[in-house]
Amino acid sequence: MDNHSLYTSLNPVMDALGKSIGKNDAEAEVPPLETGFRHLRLKKGCLTLFGMQKNSGIASLAYSMILNIGVENKKPVGLVSAGLNDTLGMGNRLLSMQAQVPIIKMRNGMLSDRDSVKLKSAMKALAESPVFVRDEPNGCLETMTKIIEGMVQNEKVEAVFIDSLDFLDEIANEEKYPDFKWEPYFSVKASLLESYRNLAKRLNIAIIILAETKDDDGSLPGSPEAFKKEIAVTRIVDTFVFLSKTESEDGAMSNEANISLWKKGRGTGFSVCRNPQTLRYEDSAQ
Repeated sequence: MDNHSLYTSLNPVMDALGKSIGKNDAEAEVPPLETGFRHLRLKKGCLTLFGMQKNSGIASLAYSMILNIGVENKKPVGLVSAGLNDTLGMGNRLLSMQAQVPIIKMRNGMLSDRDSVKLKSAMKALAESPVFVRDEPNGCLETMTKIIEGMVQNEKVEAVFIDSLDFLDEIANEEKYPDFKWEPYFSVKASLLESYRNLAKRLNIAIIILAETKDDDGSLPGSPEAFKKEIAVTRIVDTFVFLSKTESEDGAMSNEANISLWKKGRGTGFSVCRNPQTLRYEDSAQ
């Protein structure tokens, strides 16, 4: 029996290190992808997880970033909605945000002449933008990987947003990871996040996954610390972003939201504001 394959000399190890030394420094010089939010620049080859309290509007933040990347900055970007079959719904939401016209007015037809002009201009901008969307009822890892690979190969996308982790987890439990069924809750999610992180590195793109936390009686508590601990976020993802809405003095939900961000274990915080009619977020510092 030949046991040589069970170990190696340092020769090939040193050869690999010689080729890799300085590579990280060169990669660090590659400018991050601007998103319209000064603290939320996306780095290629990295996985970002968006967590939030229930109904905090993380999808609105993601859509705002997509518009900033694809429409304002003309960078190819993808959006995959896992578990839904509603491309027109995604288009309506993007159009409302870009035109700054409430989606309810688009639905009931109560549009002013100014609204019509803004919608026409926004439609043209979106149609000409390098934004690519896909609704995928079957969100298994194999299918999602093929979709993302296609976007990269054919459209040269630099970032892909995936909504949402909860549905990816549901599919994985049923189809892809049966061995994890009796493991701790975070096992399936951790395995999924690891797979998407490896995919981001292999394709050299930014992958952003949205994950909504549950109510207090659900499986995920609504706080960033508990969320990170529950699914081993800090061990897997490159950047973790947690969005929480703030309350005004009278107890009503404010249009100001707080974002907590962790990179390599270091945290920072900043605020964003949301248009109450179109739900588009902007950097509060702008």
